[in-house]
Amino acid sequence: MFYCDHLVRILWQEFSLVLWAGKNMVDAITNMTLRDKLNEAERMMRELMDHLDNGFIPKARSLSRTLQESDNDVTLVSDMTVRQQSAELIDSNRFSEKLYGKIGKLLVAIDEDVNSITSPGH
Repeated sequence: MFYCDHLVRILWQEFSLVLWAGKNMVDAITNMTLRDKLNEAERMMRELMDHLDNGFIPKARSLSRTLQESDNDVTLVSDMTVRQQSAELIDSNRFSEKLYGKIGKLLVAIDEDVNSITSPGH
């Protein structure tokens, strides 16, 4: 059951990132107002913080604890357990990186909008 829940969560995260990926994201950003860009950047930053606090960091700590436990007795933890936890951490990191990249694109667009508003001759 846990594996199915994890798989569904990963697929949903990937689907939501695909909606914002590539040229569609650039088009979506250029069609947004400055207020929309600010709101979306804030939402995405909250999502990233939540993901790091409730997803990535707990997974990293869990893997670290598992590896520390296995230092004393290798038979306590199976390779499959380490592999599974490592795969989950890698998936979580990929999601973080994609979300961080989207936030970066939004922030660049916000900076461009603010510069165009505040520059002389506007």
